[in-house]
Amino acid sequence: MCKVMLSSIKSLFDSVATDTNLEPKVDITRKISIVLMIEVALSDGNFDETERVQLVSTITKKWKLARPVVNDLINLAEQQQDLSISLFEHTHVINQCLSREEKIGLVDCLWEIAFADGRADHFEENTIRKIADLIYVEHKDFIKSKIRVRDH
Repeated sequence: MCKVMLSSIKSLFDSVATDTNLEPKVDITRKISIVLMIEVALSDGNFDETERVQLVSTITKKWKLARPVVNDLINLAEQQQDLSISLFEHTHVINQCLSREEKIGLVDCLWEIAFADGRADHFEENTIRKIADLIYVEHKDFIKSKIRVRDH
């Protein structure tokens, strides 16, 4: 079941990547991470320009990618997010591919999106909490991440 899910997510990204001239070997965990970032941005019902700018900044900083590639990745992730049924289908991939430190780095990115407008809405915090639980980030690391990003 899990291999089928991963295969279907990968095939969707590969087919869309071909259409947008992205390299087919672009790391699936980056795409999934961006889907989760978009999930946080959408959780309060308002994915505004401030959050979009922060999303681009976070992705560019985290993976040192060119702006056109970042825009293509965001477009791909938005399409995947529209088709998503649950967070599990994405967090399962993260659990298979990322280390503990990389997962905490992802949680940092999620907080960056939540704090884009200066504060984390309770819906955004709840979404990050769900994601952190699903990727087995300990509560103490979840809190440290929130404080680190908020106070930065």
